[in-house]
Amino acid sequence: MMTFGNREQKDRLTCRTRGCFKPGQRWIGDRRVCWACFKRHERATRDDICSVSNCDGRVVFAKNISGERFCRTHERKYLELNPDATAKALDHIGKNIRVDQSTGCWLYGDEKPTNKRSQILCDGLRWNLHRFLYNWFFGGHKGGLELHHGCENPWCVHPGHLLPTTGKRNRMLESSSDPFPDLRELSRNIVRDFYFSTPELDEFITTHGLALDDDWRIYTEAALSN
Repeated sequence: MMTFGNREQKDRLTCRTRGCFKPGQRWIGDRRVCWACFKRHERATRDDICSVSNCDGRVVFAKNISGERFCRTHERKYLELNPDATAKALDHIGKNIRVDQSTGCWLYGDEKPTNKRSQILCDGLRWNLHRFLYNWFFGGHKGGLELHHGCENPWCVHPGHLLPTTGKRNRMLESSSDPFPDLRELSRNIVRDFYFSTPELDEFITTHGLALDDDWRIYTEAALSN
């Protein structure tokens, strides 16, 4: 009788998913399931899952729209859904960018930045401008990361000045408390050649006259080392 009772108790503590005999650790309704089956159920029923097949990434941007939604890794796909709208937005951006010749930073719109980042409306979605450009020219980045301004200018929208990094590291790089300034300079020296590009970005720069002088890399490297 004791053996039967122990077996019955063990059965109650086992995952109730058919064919799974792992220990039950979570509940789905009145069913006790193991961690793996719980996560599998969560992925299948979540409403913030990326629309890309076999991707479990969480949707962060445009979570409340109907239709396809994408995680950080696949966020560029928003811009691929309506190529005409994206091309129009890019043309508008290119015509309204000013280049800081001393750093290579791209400044958009007003002469004096406000406490709000520049934004662009494209195909019904309102993007932070720097993220719009980063996604278009470089694609998305791993979920859970942020875009850090390697140029130290939070108002810069140049996608080549952005570095995906963790939130913790981003706060560290932006902190003015000791010893973070020294660590920040060390980090910036490691990524001295922090400007990244693609053929499409080079074409955009040429089309809209955004190129720097030939010695622009010297300027940007000097900005990092000061």
